[in-house]
Amino acid sequence: MNIYIANDHGGYDLKKQIMVHLQKNKHWVVNEGSDSREIVRYPYYASKVAAAVAEKRADFGILICNTGIGMSMIANKYKGVRAALVTSEETARLTRQHNDANIICLGGKFTDGETACRLVDIFLNTAFEGGRHNISLGLIEQAEKINFSGGIYDCFDAEKHTVDELYIKRHKRKKSCLIRICSSIAMMSRRLQCCCNWRNRAKRSLWA
Repeated sequence: MNIYIANDHGGYDLKKQIMVHLQKNKHWVVNEGSDSREIVRYPYYASKVAAAVAEKRADFGILICNTGIGMSMIANKYKGVRAALVTSEETARLTRQHNDANIICLGGKFTDGETACRLVDIFLNTAFEGGRHNISLGLIEQAEKINFSGGIYDCFDAEKHTVDELYIKRHKRKKSCLIRICSSIAMMSRRLQCCCNWRNRAKRSLWA
């Protein structure tokens, strides 16, 4: 995987440990973070990773500051970015399964190296489930389109119902398609049986 990673002063030590772990596991890692413990401003570094993910130059991003909160705030200002603050194995797994998160944010002050590497592994190796979760992601995309065009998105109930109805209709179409396929298979089976019966009758007529 192509992974971009960045940090401020609060995430420097944890960043080094995660990079070594990722490189051992044959990931391509691009370091966009600060390489010292001197105080810096996290938006400068988070923006580099968020831009790489938004432009699809990176498969995933990793951002680390003292708490992970500030990094997630700036990263989520970029269109197409779904940055998640992860604090446990369960949140690492669920934010991929349900939210299709593409940037994991960690708190260097509260997460040790071993735990961080484990959370990153879970995050990178968990697939998005899709299905009903696509409804929420669709609403996020709607919000992005409006908000990035100068408007302010307001998700009315009517819009929610419309999205839910589209989801239900899509699944009804899938069910209808499956029924048609099963009907076609049944018809082909009956025709094949008729052909076999006709051939057997023909053989008996020849030997009679």
